[in-house]
Amino acid sequence: MSPVSISTFYSFSFVPSIIQRVESWVIALNLKKMHLDGNVPAFKVLEAITTKKCGEKFHLESFDPLSDSFLKYAASQQLFKTLQNQYEGILSSRRVKIISNDSLCRLGCNCNLPGFIRNESFVPKTWVVHGDRAGSFNLEEEVVLDERKMYIRGKRVIKKKVVADVVEALIGVFLSEGVEMAALSFMSWIDITVDLVNTPYTRELTLQPEKFINIQHLESLLNYSFNDASLLVEALTHGSYMLPEIPKCYQRLEFLGDAVLDYMITVHLYNKYPGMSPGGYWLFWGFGRNCPWMWSVTIFLSLCAWAWVSPV
Repeated sequence: MSPVSISTFYSFSFVPSIIQRVESWVIALNLKKMHLDGNVPAFKVLEAITTKKCGEKFHLESFDPLSDSFLKYAASQQLFKTLQNQYEGILSSRRVKIISNDSLCRLGCNCNLPGFIRNESFVPKTWVVHGDRAGSFNLEEEVVLDERKMYIRGKRVIKKKVVADVVEALIGVFLSEGVEMAALSFMSWIDITVDLVNTPYTRELTLQPEKFINIQHLESLLNYSFNDASLLVEALTHGSYMLPEIPKCYQRLEFLGDAVLDYMITVHLYNKYPGMSPGGYWLFWGFGRNCPWMWSVTIFLSLCAWAWVSPV
């Protein structure tokens, strides 16, 4: 029997890392089979369930700007349509409850997502050969949602924010592939109900907008023809200018528009600068949302002349 060379022993030292990587792919594939759309790459699922603590070159924070802005946008539009008589303050508080870390963590736990999260760096010395020392561990059997069996060797503690971040990242997986409806389907699966298509919206505001604004002039400035010009009156009315003739101000529309603007800016940056770090996205996003910049656009469009604001 010939002796085993040092290079062979050295090659075997990579076995734990290789098997750990295979196990990670299996975890991602199993999660994908539970609900995720078949067109979503397994690598992106793996990225979405991998936290920065793992020390990998990829982690879930790459989806953070996109998923954050979409969650805000989707929840805002749903609340805007379903709570048509509520003020902006109530809409904002309801939105916080929907997209808060506590809420997302609870929904993620209800779907058994914590069991798929990779939140620890791999240490080869602590790796256990399957079947070699299995007898020294008490394995608990648990059935996941689709009746697959999962065997648990031990328990770990994961912070609420980590679970919430993974839920957001999985939403971001669909958005990064440009599939908003699939993202909404996943949100429905974890029990966040948002219908951007079929939720009815009827305006109860009755006024004659031509008495307050020059509709044709504003439409020419905005390069858009409104089906309901009363929206223009509402959008240009400050909360200090509440008259019987104009019973609503711009706050509800601001609530919705703020979320739409956030999402549109984020999608634009994500498509124009793929691979940018989350910090870079937030930096550009902050510039795009800068108030002086918005003010200059408003002046450029000459909209200030048509704003209804109390002189006091």
